[in-house]
Amino acid sequence: MNTDTLTTPSPEMKKHAQDLKDHAQEGVENIKKDAKNLAGDVKDHASRSYDVVREEATRRVGDAKEKATDLVTAARDYCKENPLSAFGIGVFVGLVLATWRRRS
Repeated sequence: MNTDTLTTPSPEMKKHAQDLKDHAQEGVENIKKDAKNLAGDVKDHASRSYDVVREEATRRVGDAKEKATDLVTAARDYCKENPLSAFGIGVFVGLVLATWRRRS
């Protein structure tokens, strides 16, 4: 057997090696394309999720503001309708806070 035959690739081997190289490059390109599409899908999903959370948070903050406004309005109305009771409650709360502060 000739040693040149073992060390020199045949045209068939060269073609087979080139086919393998082309196939590998095609696979790499497909993986890149799939990864890019997947990243876009993840970004879209994250964006939609953020929008849902933001809308829910906005709604809840609005609800809390409305409840706080209603509470302040009710307290104001009570004080106008019952000024003596409101004064008594204020004095009582002041005494409780002063006693609590002295003990701490």
